[in-house]
Amino acid sequence: MPDCEAPPPDTAIAHDRLDVIIREEAIRFASIATARALRTALLDSAALTHYVDDALRACGRPAPPVVRLHPSDAHAYRPQRDVEIAAEGSCERGEIRIAVAGGEIGATIEERAELLVRAAACA
Repeated sequence: MPDCEAPPPDTAIAHDRLDVIIREEAIRFASIATARALRTALLDSAALTHYVDDALRACGRPAPPVVRLHPSDAHAYRPQRDVEIAAEGSCERGEIRIAVAGGEIGATIEERAELLVRAAACA
């Protein structure tokens, strides 16, 4: 009964490595698709506002928050709370930079898309 035998150890390790490679490629492709969907969604000012407010919540709502956005995003953002907005020409569309004590926290659409996909993959 050769089909019932356990695979040699090297084969099991190779399968584990292949599983990791496939998982990472799936995450990469899903991240690309998610970033594209986010780019389209963020053209809507309500979606952009939710996106920025979510980032503020994630960094603990520094007081007073200073948010740097691409000029088009800065114009479209409708803060729900007291937030200082700075239109930053060096930011890409969808990129967020939040000033906090001791520095700045930020992410691009691609970085946030990958975080969303990885969180979903672990759920």
